[in-house]
Amino acid sequence: MAGLIKFEGADEFEGLLSKAFKQAPDVANKVVKNTTEKGMAKAKRLAPRDTWFLHDNIYTEYKPLSGYVHSPASYSGYQEYGTRYMSAQPFMRPMMQWLAPQFERDMKDAMEGTLR
Repeated sequence: MAGLIKFEGADEFEGLLSKAFKQAPDVANKVVKNTTEKGMAKAKRLAPRDTWFLHDNIYTEYKPLSGYVHSPASYSGYQEYGTRYMSAQPFMRPMMQWLAPQFERDMKDAMEGTLR
């Protein structure tokens, strides 16, 4: 049994996909940068401020389609996870738990926006 399928609007659809393909990396980089900056601000708010050294040494780094929030203070890990003598005062993990759903939502919205 043979059938005939006719597509209407294929050229418009191809143009829309081509436009989205060109815009997607720039849009994604903006979402990554904005989200990373939000993450740095949240980590700084959550970081212990006894000496402000930890707070002042949280920074961001960007690569294509990647963003990193760093805390290079030598004792960051001890603050995050604690020791047998000191309880943990996490600041990076709570930041990530807070940030992940926002990032997913923002990226989804941005990618849907490229298809309009």
